[in-house]
Amino acid sequence: MNTLLPEPMTSTTDQASQRLRTTMAAIRLAFTWLGVRKTLSNEQKSQAADTFGATLREALEQTNHTLSLLKYQKKQSRLVQSTLASLK
Repeated sequence: MNTLLPEPMTSTTDQASQRLRTTMAAIRLAFTWLGVRKTLSNEQKSQAADTFGATLREALEQTNHTLSLLKYQKKQSRLVQSTLASLK
């Protein structure tokens, strides 16, 4: 039986971090065990974000920018729909 292994990735750290940003989602990690709630501290969250080449502030700014673009697009879509409706 022949098994082919995927070719090794030759990407740089910047490309890898960008790939992670586009393919993964952020989650809030917390769990309760024997009545004790465990979660990451702010320092641990910051360290994890720095590991992937991003800061929490950058992620928040990008999210806000995306939301504002979506709101603008929705407004424009409504305008086009109302214009088309008035032409009928």
